[in-house]
Amino acid sequence: MKKLIVCAALLLSLQMGTYGCRTRAVVTTRPATPAVVVRPAAPRPDYVWIDGDWYWSGGKYHWKQGY
Repeated sequence: MKKLIVCAALLLSLQMGTYGCRTRAVVTTRPATPAVVVRPAAPRPDYVWIDGDWYWSGGKYHWKQGY
């Protein structure tokens, strides 16, 4: 019984120790907009252009083209 309590205490202390090792990165600014953005002519007069934008995925920013 004593061995079981010692093993349980050891496992609990190891598990508690791993929670303190987690880090969290916070990115507050996005990359700059690309210098050259190609904007095609509108196919019809009533269409609206939506500018491209950065989105966060997989731990980094990716550029999504306008449409």
